Formats: sequence, C-alpha cells, structure tokens
Amino acid sequence: MDVVAVIFCMFPNRVLEAEARSLHMMENPGQTMNDDSELGMAREIARKIVKRASIPHKKSFVPWARVVKTVENSANEVIIPFSRTPNRDKRFTWIAELYPLQFGFVSLKAPVDSFKAALKLKRLGVWRATSMEEELRVEGF
Repeated sequence: MDVVAVIFCMFPNRVLEAEARSLHMMENPGQTMNDDSELGMAREIARKIVKRASIPHKKSFVPWARVVKTVENSANEVIIPFSRTPNRDKRFTWIAELYPLQFGFVSLKAPVDSFKAALKLKRLGVWRATSMEEELRVEGF
C-alpha cells in the first residue's frame, strides 16, 4: 500500500516580511540535491519561485529532524519538500502544493504491499521526523 504524501512549500506561523529567508532542505534524491548540476524537482521549483518573485534567500542543507525544529521555531524560514500531515497542519503556515508524491515500501526479500505486511518485518527504516515516520506511527508501528 502506498502512503500518499503531498509536498508543500511552507513558512512557520508568522507574517511574511520582505527580508532574507532561509531555504532549508535535506539531500533527497530526485527532490532536493546539494549538487547544482542536479537540483531535484522541489529545489528547481523553489529556485524558480524565489527568482521570479525576487525573494532574497540563502539555502542550507541540514539533517531533517534539525531543520523541522529550526523552521518551526524561527521566523523567515522555509523548508522544502515538506509533506502536509494532520500533526503538522496547525504548526506551520502552508503556501502552496508543489506536486503530489506517493511513498511505498521497498524490500530486498519479500514484497511489502501493505501496512499489515510491513508489520511482520523485523526492521523498517525511515528518515527521522519525516511524514513517513509519522504515518507509520499512526498505523501502529
């Protein structure tokens, strides 16, 4: 079973001002890469948005759990990509959906096509503080 996640660009619950913003990301292949020759889809969209809107910004690549806490507790901070979940909905101000994205299970041994099948695994890995971790906890992991 796929976990459906919608990727958003967001600011914390603060008024947007015309000062420089920090654009926080984690290296995530295909979405946000620190290599300027291969930006990833979310970083490319954000790059075009800030360029077109002439928004001053600086980019940073930091571990995911740290960036979520930083953005939640600071003004003028942006995090991409960021999945909108019920737990996060009231903690952040959401600007726009960038694109829909589906997450699924990957296994080198047996097929895993549902949460029920995944519960039988000895180990399951996800990035800490991500929507994937949140979804698994909601499902009883």
